[in-house]
Amino acid sequence: MNELALRLLVFSAITVACAWIGGLVPLQFGWKRDQLWLLISFGAGVLLGAAFLHMLPDAFDLVGSSASGLVFVGFLVLFFIEKFVMVHACGAHDCDYHTIGVAAFVGLSIHSMMAGIALGSAAAIPGLGAVVLLAIVAHKAPASMSLAALLIAAGYRRGAIIALISVFSLMVPLGVIVAYFILGALPEHVVGVLVALSAGTFLYIAASDLLPELHRAQQLRTLSLVTFFGGVLLTWGARVLGA
Repeated sequence: MNELALRLLVFSAITVACAWIGGLVPLQFGWKRDQLWLLISFGAGVLLGAAFLHMLPDAFDLVGSSASGLVFVGFLVLFFIEKFVMVHACGAHDCDYHTIGVAAFVGLSIHSMMAGIALGSAAAIPGLGAVVLLAIVAHKAPASMSLAALLIAAGYRRGAIIALISVFSLMVPLGVIVAYFILGALPEHVVGVLVALSAGTFLYIAASDLLPELHRAQQLRTLSLVTFFGGVLLTWGARVLGA
């Protein structure tokens, strides 16, 4: 097993563990909306920091000015996918436009698989893989908590919820596998294309799903803002330290 494959195996295991932990929280301890809002605000900061401070600079280095168009394409692709399945990945189980149940599972799973492709792409660039992993982990736990809460609200039984969370937890590794085998056969500039597309999806998730939730959390406005900037500062620190 080469170094890249081993790194991706470890990264995938971490995302699976985070998905399991996030999914089991609503089952074991109930729905903690305030705590979820803080996780979402932190995740938004990490996603934006990873996209703007890490992924975009690396994408421009690899593919030049065409990276901006690719970022826009990645943003639009996820927009159309989310509109098609009619579900948002946000943490609010009482949004009036949410589709409960299987549709929520499908929509969040698509997000996770695309995040896995982003992780597999980024891991080929020194220092970028760990930052993208951090962004995925920061979003994965709240997403998994959201999915479990949606399924609970839809009346799914505990066994069915655990089964769906199990499948959901494997979507990032599936995306990693896809990216790994694609990257093994394509030149380096294609890595830049994938990173740019992935940056677009990160920006969409943050702007469409996570940031609106921060505006909803009026009673936690100050604390949410602090955790948001905490996520941004964490990715900025990783950039400064050369992580």
